[in-house]
Amino acid sequence: KQLINNIKNSKMIVNLKNKKKTVKYPINIIIKKNKKYHNNIFVYNNKINFKYHLTELRDRANISGISFISSLILCLFYSKEIIKIIQLIGLKKNVSFLQISPGDFFFTSIDIGLYFGILCAIPSILYQITSYVIPGLTVREKNFFVLITVSSISLFLLGTIFSFNVLSPYALKFFLDYSENSVEATISIKQYFEFFVELIFVSGIAFQLPIFQLIFVKSKILSLESMKSQWRVVFLLILIISSIITPTTDPLTLLLISFPLFFLYIFGILLVKYIN
Repeated sequence: KQLINNIKNSKMIVNLKNKKKTVKYPINIIIKKNKKYHNNIFVYNNKINFKYHLTELRDRANISGISFISSLILCLFYSKEIIKIIQLIGLKKNVSFLQISPGDFFFTSIDIGLYFGILCAIPSILYQITSYVIPGLTVREKNFFVLITVSSISLFLLGTIFSFNVLSPYALKFFLDYSENSVEATISIKQYFEFFVELIFVSGIAFQLPIFQLIFVKSKILSLESMKSQWRVVFLLILIISSIITPTTDPLTLLLISFPLFFLYIFGILLVKYIN
């Protein structure tokens, strides 16, 4: 109390971008208690605090925009090389590619550059968001926020790798084997990449299941006991949702995305149990 009274009855010099300002009344004093019951005293003036956060938000938004534009330009420049890498999967199955309209390959290159530009910019954008939000959180909230962010990025990358190396090749193989000796395997370059990109992004989003479980439990929408007891219903829902979100209708693709999701659901239960 004596410390607070001394602060109230004194002036405070704030260094904001190398410009010293003397702050008089009114001064707001907020006392926060963390888990160990240590008092943290934060003293600030409303105008200066708001202006500082607004400037920081603008700077971080600019950095995020620059990183996205840089990633977009870089991926557009190397879009042909990215296309060649994805084409290898079809070429191994003796697939030939064609463009139905004159601009198919050009617009496909732009789409590939856009999709992968977003993918490459996501870590930088999430870092800027995290750096802006974290200072205003408690120690416990910081740990939870960092855990969610890192886990979300890791699971998304894991989903894209799984889709590119396992799901998409096997789905393509199923369709080509089914049509063998019936039609020639000639695919539109635009539809081929739409097929791959949709599966990659759907898998990346679907692999966020443990993150949703953790958020729902922390929000008290679900409980750990209900997730354990309702696993049969969840498995049925995973099958239904997988049949809706996958761009194909073959049973192999459905099972290839359903079983990993079910194992991720079990992993989510273990993660929630460990966090609690």
